[in-house]
Amino acid sequence: MEVTQGPLYPSVGVNYSYGGTDWANPSDIVSDNSTFASVTTGEGGGSSNLTGTSFGFSIPSGATIDGIKVEIKRYEGAASHNMKDVNVVIRKANSTFGSTNKATYTEFPTVSAYETYGGVSDLWGEAWTPSDINNANFGIGFSSSNGWTSSGTAYVDTMRITVYYTAASSYNPAFAHRRLLL
Repeated sequence: MEVTQGPLYPSVGVNYSYGGTDWANPSDIVSDNSTFASVTTGEGGGSSNLTGTSFGFSIPSGATIDGIKVEIKRYEGAASHNMKDVNVVIRKANSTFGSTNKATYTEFPTVSAYETYGGVSDLWGEAWTPSDINNANFGIGFSSSNGWTSSGTAYVDTMRITVYYTAASSYNPAFAHRRLLL
């Protein structure tokens, strides 16, 4: 039986710096509350990874992970900024990022709205166990780039993840055999 858990929000929001401009207020991504992490970059400039973790999943042992949907609520300061997502990657339990980038490279809206990545049968190029998803290090990394203006600002209100899974079967052949004997 397919089950979903989520959408759940991160309990932790941080910068994962790798050469881009760090986000201001990364801890503001922990809820959908109109407080934003933001980053201002020059033309062609990119951000560090805004990383959300500690989603609090409790997928039961023995379940089969079928898909992961990520939603990021973001916008740009003005239509002329041409802010785009350039990196949307899963953060694995071992604190590394997956190799599948789900960025759409489309311009952010000027009004805060969710963009969806992945889905009901999308494993992001990874093999998952319930303990991988339940781990506090599991999460999402997100970075943006400014493609046009001399200075542009990207804003992220929150991230959320929904996990789709198939519950382990509760069928036990030993008990079935007992019923036949009765």
